[in-house]
Amino acid sequence: MQLRPWWGTATGSGLFRGRLAYSRDAEDVVNRRFAAATLADLKAATPGTIAAGFGVAVVTLWRWRLQLAAAGVAGLIPESMGPKGSSRVSAEGKDRIVSVRASGLSLRAVGTAVGVSEFSVPGALKVADEQGAREAKTPSPALSATPDSAESNSEPLLPECRCYRPR
Repeated sequence: MQLRPWWGTATGSGLFRGRLAYSRDAEDVVNRRFAAATLADLKAATPGTIAAGFGVAVVTLWRWRLQLAAAGVAGLIPESMGPKGSSRVSAEGKDRIVSVRASGLSLRAVGTAVGVSEFSVPGALKVADEQGAREAKTPSPALSATPDSAESNSEPLLPECRCYRPR
């Protein structure tokens, strides 16, 4: 049995042995998944044929069958995959996070105190550290390229690196 591809139309219906097996609106994802899983469970055709008729991979059809068996039709409802964009913490919020974190509170406690997610706190701390590192990269008079004659003999400008040993 070959299923005709009808998924591109605004509405569609599928017949199995002369009976209506599937009817859908354009955005009815759950009913579409239910029909595919049910046809596979009834062994109406091979899983490859059913998957091709619905325009999905065989693995996707297999997952739909498992979700239907485990949780019923409610298991076929697509779940949100999380936020679609990154959340932004304002500059004042970052400053407040840094000051509250300096008091020694945990990330969760800092997030609760500032009013942001505990998962936003490390990102804000990282941005604050990067900004502090950029400000620290400005040359200071103590590390200038031409040291005073009195300082040149006392200690080197950079500490000795022990990570490289010549052979």
